[in-house]
Amino acid sequence: MERQHTETGAGLLARIERAVGTGDATHRAGSGSGSGWTRLDTTGPYTGDLALRAAATRDVYAGLLAQGTYATDPGLAALIAEAVADPAAPSPAPWPPNPSLRFTRAGLAHFALIRTAALPGPANWIYAQGHSAGEYAFGATPAEDRFTLAHTSLATWRAATAALGSGLIPTALMRDLAAVWAGDEATYRIPWDRIRPRWCGSTPRWAAATTRAART
Repeated sequence: MERQHTETGAGLLARIERAVGTGDATHRAGSGSGSGWTRLDTTGPYTGDLALRAAATRDVYAGLLAQGTYATDPGLAALIAEAVADPAAPSPAPWPPNPSLRFTRAGLAHFALIRTAALPGPANWIYAQGHSAGEYAFGATPAEDRFTLAHTSLATWRAATAALGSGLIPTALMRDLAAVWAGDEATYRIPWDRIRPRWCGSTPRWAAATTRAART
């Protein structure tokens, strides 16, 4: 029987460390919550540079499949669980203003939720900012960072991620999503011409996957 592999949540910490080492997370986390962020429609397909980037993302996931990695663990559930259990404890992830220091567990969980786009990873570039609306500001030390979630509390995130079980994301799903963003109908095709809006009284109700263009 062929052995199936998964990428564990430890991969998220490793990717943060690589990004901090190159300065990428520091630079992007410093961007404003509005200006400078590309707002994308994640239905697709995209055009131009975005389509090329989506094709590169597709190739990353196709490569993982070829290596026998059929699912990945984003690691978010574990980060949130640790943040709820012991928020002030140091995490394993380096702190962007000074990589010799470490995020607190609460800081890391909020950073991953609010500044998802600042993290490395094949598909994080699709986010305008992050999984959750909020603000994150670095302080003089990791313990002095200030962060807040705008709508969904960390306790709600904890309950939601805990309810997901393993939280594994099928690699083939991500490959196919990226193929749609790239307009690669040879890998995965959506019959756009068969998708129609549905109207209910005077309020428009759109069927799934009706919007196609990227927004800025």
